[in-house]
This record gives sequence, C-alpha cells and structure tokens, in this order.
Amino acid sequence: MTTIDERAEWAVWAWGANNCGQLGCGHRQDLLAPTVLNKSGMVLTSDLEGGLGRCTPTQLTGGGAFSVLLTDSGQVLTCGKNDRSQLGQGPQKGEKSKPRSENMIFSPCTLLDTTPVARVAAGWDFVLALTGSGSILSWGSNSFGQLGRACSEGVKMDSTPQPVICAHSGVSKFVEIAAGLRHALAISECGHTFSWGSGRRGQLGVVNQHGKPLSNSPSPISLFLTECERPSQVVAGMNFSGVLTETGSVYLWGCNKYGQCGVMPTSEVMLFRPTCLKFTKERAKSDIEDTHSKFVSLGAGWTHLILRTDNGQLYSLGRSDLGQLGRSSDTIPPHIPGHVSIKGMVTSHVCSSEHNLALTDKGQVYSWGWNEHGICGTGNENNVFQPQPVSSLVDKTIVGVGCGAGHCFCWTTRHV
Repeated sequence: MTTIDERAEWAVWAWGANNCGQLGCGHRQDLLAPTVLNKSGMVLTSDLEGGLGRCTPTQLTGGGAFSVLLTDSGQVLTCGKNDRSQLGQGPQKGEKSKPRSENMIFSPCTLLDTTPVARVAAGWDFVLALTGSGSILSWGSNSFGQLGRACSEGVKMDSTPQPVICAHSGVSKFVEIAAGLRHALAISECGHTFSWGSGRRGQLGVVNQHGKPLSNSPSPISLFLTECERPSQVVAGMNFSGVLTETGSVYLWGCNKYGQCGVMPTSEVMLFRPTCLKFTKERAKSDIEDTHSKFVSLGAGWTHLILRTDNGQLYSLGRSDLGQLGRSSDTIPPHIPGHVSIKGMVTSHVCSSEHNLALTDKGQVYSWGWNEHGICGTGNENNVFQPQPVSSLVDKTIVGVGCGAGHCFCWTTRHV
C-alpha cells in the first residue's frame, strides 16, 4: 500500500448511482465518472469542518442506495436512503417519500455515542459494526432476522445500534463480519463461524431436522467447517456465503445457480453445507507461473466471487453475463476459478452487486462489470467485460477503494 505522509490532506472520490444521495455529494444526480466530494458534501462534525482533513477514512462501503464511512478514529458516518433506518441516525419522518437534504451528505451516527468501531459491513438495508472490543452492533431492517437480535414487539427495523446477541457458550469476542442481501456472517475470536438472517437458499449453511435449509435465524448459529483449519475471513453475497481459512482454503455454500459456489450448476443448484472449493495446481498452471500461491482474500458480489492470491493475482467465478468475472468463461467454465488479468499486483479489491474494483501496488484503480449509472467510472454506461484502469484517476495517489450495491468510492491523498 502507498506510504502516507502525516502532512497529507485527504480527498474522497465518488461515482455511480445517486438516486437517494448515497454518494454524499449533496444532490441526487448520478455521476458517470469519479468526482471529488467538496467541502459541503463530506461531514457535519465541527472537528472535521472543511472536509475530512487529517481524520482519514479506513473503509467506505454501502448497500442499496446508502453508504457507510469509517474513519481511523472509529467514527461512523452514513448517507443516502433511510427507509429502513439503515443510516443509524434515529427515526426520520417522511423518509418513505424522499430523503431529506441532510441524507445526501455524510453525517455521523451519533447514536453510537463514543463507541469506537473497527470495521463495518453493509447489507441491502442494514449495517453491522464490529467494535474495538469485539462486539457486533447492528441497525436497520430486521425483516429476516438480519440484525441478529430482537427488536421491539411488532417492529421490523431499528435505528439505534444495539449488540448482536450470541448465545453460543465460550464466545466473548468477534474478529470478522460480513453482510449479504438479507443475511450475515461473523467469526469469533475462538475460531467459530456464525450465520444469521435469511436462509431459504441455503446461505446460512445449516439444515433442519428434515435435511432442508434453515429458512431463517434471528440470532447467530454456529457452522461446522473443518476441525483442521481456522477461518480468517467471511463473505456474503445475495444468497450465498463463503469462508477463507488461514491455510488458504475456501468454503462456499448457498445458492449455486451461476456456479458461484464452485460447483457445476447443473449438478448442484444449492449447497446446504460449506463445501471446499476445488482449485488444483494443474488448473493454476494455465493461468499463472507461480503455482505455489494461496488465496488470501475474498470478495462477494450478488452472484459472483473474486479471490486474491498472496502474489497479487485475482481469480473469479460465478455469473458472467454483465462482465462480473472480468474474463472469458469460454475456456474455463464460470464455476471454476479463472484468472483475471490486471497489470501489476493487486493489493485490495471490493465487489459491488454486479461489478468490481481492484487497487494495485502502483495506486491504480481497475473496474469491470455492470456499468449502468456509470458504476465503473468510465464516463458512459457500457458494461465492462475486461478490467480497465479508471482513466480519470490515473494521475492520483489512490490508497483505498470501496463500493455499495451500485456506487463506488476511492480515497486519495495530496501533500500540503
């Protein structure tokens, strides 16, 4: 990652869908190319007046028409749609008709009080926040139990961040979180993997007494992966889930309609239990010279998966009709991990619903996939089937990328 000087001043760039002000730029017009957020479009807190200043972003993510920004001080800011209380800023009347003007700029989640947050994850209309002490807070929609806790009787949403309730014995802290469309995953400090929320397509990885997928769970339930490997990362798509282990193994389960779980769709439409992804060295030889690399990070879109190796190479599998895979599936079928060609070593990557961003060791941002609303930042709305550098950012020092369901962010720095 690019070295940051203490004298650097930060800037956040945004592009893509903006129908509810989710880009934080103060209006509701889509942006077809990266646009820097001006001073009035960043934050409202007095200590950050005039933009982010030296309070640096560490994560920018989002769900369906809303966004979540996390700073290095552990502060959470949100903007965009708030019809299910997903902004965590308290109830707002009239939100179902159209968002109020203050929803169009990043505003702090004051209901978090002084709780420092280490990581955030956004589902379609709910948010998870992993605190520095290892607890998980949740807010937004709870129609499918995705908050992992109970709301007030008869209420299916909550604007106030409250702890996820885990009844599993021996679990005191969590270290990783992930949010899908309507379900969530987490890893505990002791190495257990948990899931909750909607599960009708098998995305919870648990079956009932009849061998059918558990339809939903309003609280975290423990999954069995393997006794030999410890989980290190979880991801959640629309209706599928995944776990990466410390040894580089990948376990997938849930909906496999497009081969996103690594199995030929005609043989298995759904995987009810975590299944190890088959990726042999023989397959790798056709793609890269280093056959000894292992997977070190995952990214899940709605129906596709992106995997990164320790030597900075990307692989993809799943749905490909909109360019989500960034490679041809003619020679390597969609359910088999295929190499995504990007110039340079990829240091981080994120998935939107149907498109992707990758950041290289040279600070270059690549995008590919679905491009309606200008999500790929190309200046037009033509789908992108091979990774392309985001041209308007090639002269910038990019240090981080993030995205929501149909919009993108990156953050840069310049010396002052």
